[in-house]
Amino acid sequence: MRRGLFIGRFQPFHIGHLSVLQTMDQDNEIDEIIIMIGSADKSGTFDNPFSFEKRAEMIRSILIKKPFQIIALPDGQNHDKWFENLMSELPEFSVVYTGSDSIKKLFSNFIIKTPSIKYKISGTEIRVQIRKGQNWQKWVSKEVAKIISRSMLF
Repeated sequence: MRRGLFIGRFQPFHIGHLSVLQTMDQDNEIDEIIIMIGSADKSGTFDNPFSFEKRAEMIRSILIKKPFQIIALPDGQNHDKWFENLMSELPEFSVVYTGSDSIKKLFSNFIIKTPSIKYKISGTEIRVQIRKGQNWQKWVSKEVAKIISRSMLF
């Protein structure tokens, strides 16, 4: 089975992330999608307001045709150990989807696909807009907006 990997914190899962998953869903070179949620052990703060479970719920709320699995990755103190832990948790995969230079370096032995950026968006800016009561809903799907609204942490 050919798998593609997408790593993010998804704080929150926004339309930029959704665009990457839609690209992966249409990629004929992969059969399954692995979504790794970073900082899975962090929640309840401004930078990481949503729990791993809530972020996984946001991702599951969208429609993906291909089979996918969601894996938690806690933060690590040591960058090398973090990468070792990451690799030990992952099933076999061949393609990594990322725009992050640091992820590209870590996974330089794999095929790297950099999706086109359809939306210039930042999770930090969305969190600021949520906190200020501004129009943050435009940056997430309707399903994710409902999940965030039900669990307002700000």
